[in-house]
Amino acid sequence: MWQVEHQCTQCGASVILEEAQRLFKCPFCRVKLYISPGDFFRYYLAPPPDAGEIIFVPYWRFKGMAFSFEKAKVSSRIVDVSRNATRFDFLPRSLGVRSQTQKLRFLTPAVSGSFLGRDRDLKDTLALEEKFALAGVANPKMTYIGESMSAIYFPVYYRDLSVYDGLAGEPIAPMPDEAGLEFSGRPGAAEGRLSFIPCLCPDCGWDMEGEPQSAVLTCGNCSSAWGATGNALQKVPCHFVPARGDSLVHLPFWQIEAKVDWVLETRADAVRLLNLPVVAKREWEKEPFRALVPAFKINPEWFLKIARVMSFSSGAFSLEEGFPKGKLHPAALPFSEAFESLEMVLAYSAADKKGFAQWFSGVKFVAKNSGLVWWPFIASGMELVRPDREFSISASALKWGKGI
Repeated sequence: MWQVEHQCTQCGASVILEEAQRLFKCPFCRVKLYISPGDFFRYYLAPPPDAGEIIFVPYWRFKGMAFSFEKAKVSSRIVDVSRNATRFDFLPRSLGVRSQTQKLRFLTPAVSGSFLGRDRDLKDTLALEEKFALAGVANPKMTYIGESMSAIYFPVYYRDLSVYDGLAGEPIAPMPDEAGLEFSGRPGAAEGRLSFIPCLCPDCGWDMEGEPQSAVLTCGNCSSAWGATGNALQKVPCHFVPARGDSLVHLPFWQIEAKVDWVLETRADAVRLLNLPVVAKREWEKEPFRALVPAFKINPEWFLKIARVMSFSSGAFSLEEGFPKGKLHPAALPFSEAFESLEMVLAYSAADKKGFAQWFSGVKFVAKNSGLVWWPFIASGMELVRPDREFSISASALKWGKGI
């Protein structure tokens, strides 16, 4: 895990954060802030003070899950890469391991230097990765669920017709003639602004709770949940399935009501489309299709399995507004990422994947309603068991999933 060096905005103390950490708690002045990058985090690696005129090179950094659907098969894997985001191919393709020994810093307007533009989109960069990972597979449908997506600016400088590493002072490569003045970069800081939002409930002013990578904060006073949108907190509809017991752990799921016009609107449509081994009940013809997608991090294969079981094998259940008392597993996956996974969840759930593949191409989901639902699980040995005893999740998978 890469680390970020940051100064507390209130007391100025130096604090070390984990990469993609959203909740900041200063151990000195006790201030608690939610860090919102707006779109994605931007970091830089600081060169020595005597490095001279620095040019910052952007690298895409992605860590998360990749899903592919091709030839009636859903595949998944964990992706952890950094790749050159510029068109200058003479620069290193990756930041490499050595840069992980350095502390990152948040990019702010106060950082001096010149900045090269990001000529390659992240999706294009990841598509190049798949050419190696999925050799021989033609045009697979890909979905990326990102736990950590950021741009990291690496310092270099120009001397003796060569480009030098701004950290080590070692030559990287000769400057090609065609690069010319285009490599000089743009003076000033790159775009993007961080927002540090006080973790006080907008409704009642109570101190809210969460873990370092939580995408949703909870208020124990008014039982509300909140996520960041830009530089403000926005209320997240929140419910829970009531249960009794002494060893309960409540896991968060995004309940997504979605549709595809004329194809998938109701629960009965989903049964027919996916050729599920159940008989569609009459009342399902009027019940909107709802998916239950994990709002927590776990390995990709477990992610799809859990989403399939919870979406199509949960039976009837009642909901109460708010969130339950007791142990809450952190909701670390934002709604936008869960929504992106819907295509792969349906593909994985389909009994007739070849038939589903014919419909799958070009599908566009429309989200109608969504919210967070906390489901009770019973801690039993090394597993978390759903109260109906029909499904369990490995406790170790949840533990290690936090590091994905």
